[in-house]
Amino acid sequence: MRNSYKAKIKQFTNKFPNKSREEMERHLNKVRSDFQADEGTVRDRYRRYLTRVEKLGLRSLPSFTSYSYVVYCKEEIELDWLQ
Repeated sequence: MRNSYKAKIKQFTNKFPNKSREEMERHLNKVRSDFQADEGTVRDRYRRYLTRVEKLGLRSLPSFTSYSYVVYCKEEIELDWLQ
């Protein structure tokens, strides 16, 4: 995976500090499958995603750019930095 993808995906996962590696993998897979099943522009899909994660009470929400990198990554996402 290219460094730009790793950096943005790490930025995305850092917004969820209390998730284990397994939970984060499930979350990323769900984000990607929801994106494929959803309709509308990427920005519309991102807004719908934000309405779902706002309920988690995060200090800050994932950025549109990091979300885009997650949903458009063609390779398997490896979370080497998570334990």
